[in-house]
Amino acid sequence: MKSLEFERLERGTYKAFLHAGGYSIPVTDEALQHLKERISAPPEAFLSAVVDIIGYNRYLKELLQEVVRKEGDPTHLGKSLQDNLSNF
Repeated sequence: MKSLEFERLERGTYKAFLHAGGYSIPVTDEALQHLKERISAPPEAFLSAVVDIIGYNRYLKELLQEVVRKEGDPTHLGKSLQDNLSNF
């Protein structure tokens, strides 16, 4: 599994989870829609939107920022997330 990736779900309350390191964060329909609206943004801007939208509280925002820091290349990570989300 990648350090940060979306998983689409067929059933359940949430349509997707964002896996960040060893954590799985449920993604609301509203958050998913906001991210899809930004999917054509430059990769770093998209990654920033992911952190802001999914990191709706301080704990999640810090968790996501730490995963991004560990990954090292925000452009590559943002592009990977865009590709991942475009398959939904």
